[in-house]
Amino acid sequence: MASVSSLKSSNNLVPLFSSSWIKDVDCFKKSVLKYDTNSTLILYSSSTEFLLSDISGIKIKVKEPTFLECKSIIKQTESMTIDTIVAIGGGKVLDVAKFCFFTNLRDVVFSDSIGSLSELKQTIESKKTAQLIACPSLPGAGSESSKVAVISDIDSKYPFVFDSFFSDEILYIAPLYGQLKNRQIVIGLFDVLSHLMEGVLSPIAPFIMKQYAKMGFQMVMDIFKRHMQGESFNFQDIMVMSSLAGYTQSFTSVGLLHGISHVLESHGYGDHAFLNACYFEPVMKYNSEKSPKVQGLVSALDQTVDEFLGNIRCITERFKIEKPVVNGPDDISLLIAKDMCTRTNVRLVRQPDIKNILEIR
Repeated sequence: MASVSSLKSSNNLVPLFSSSWIKDVDCFKKSVLKYDTNSTLILYSSSTEFLLSDISGIKIKVKEPTFLECKSIIKQTESMTIDTIVAIGGGKVLDVAKFCFFTNLRDVVFSDSIGSLSELKQTIESKKTAQLIACPSLPGAGSESSKVAVISDIDSKYPFVFDSFFSDEILYIAPLYGQLKNRQIVIGLFDVLSHLMEGVLSPIAPFIMKQYAKMGFQMVMDIFKRHMQGESFNFQDIMVMSSLAGYTQSFTSVGLLHGISHVLESHGYGDHAFLNACYFEPVMKYNSEKSPKVQGLVSALDQTVDEFLGNIRCITERFKIEKPVVNGPDDISLLIAKDMCTRTNVRLVRQPDIKNILEIR
């Protein structure tokens, strides 16, 4: 099949998962049709629906990674025998696929007495009864190669971490990336960079994961540099970096940047990737003032911290990525300070510092 190839980036980074580069829609359809349509469930997002026009079988559009959405999907599929899940989309689709079908959620009897995910979370366990074919639609947190799923319920996000969440195969579908605008790609790359940066700085990261994250961080900055000099984006390089970010994040932690993006997203200030792009520079500046780890990470690029921050600023200004005006709620900086992501930041975070970063006066 000429349109399918084993994926390797131009940086000769061997993927950590079984993966294929799908060059056209027809080839994607052939890849999916090799599975039994009677026992295959396809979960997809609005932006990926065009791939499915001639594919029969069970298809469900995923809207948001909420507990309510997961319960609805479980209800729709409760009488089905499913041995393959094809998840096509961003992290939202993949998180729903993982939580619905790679935990014991289907075994839980829902009743009116279970009002929220917080009441149920302690009973959720890992359970793998199908294979997961992940088809990421854009670069970002790398959910296709991560053992993490984040589900929202009643203004809170609940992370679940299980080995059963790892994909069995990743299909990178070229037509999905060809429809992305450069600004979307840049915002996605900032999300990738954010996960890799916080992976390097994580106080709990194993040494080998820090090294993977550091290598990825340098490669993403090289992608940015080449694009700012006029080169087109190489999607094979970009998607490998995204998957590397997801894999390393499975064994590390995040920090203040994700604490900010999680809380602001839940209050309607933008999506996760956009907010990571907006606050990447000020959070890096804040961490660099007290953490030699930041200076060590940046020095590997042959740059000073000021030079690095200046380069980041040039990218965000060129693509008009501007911080939102944060005007509430009154305790939003406290919510960020208490967020579980903020608690594992490389530098101890104080509430007044968060207000300065958010520019709350």
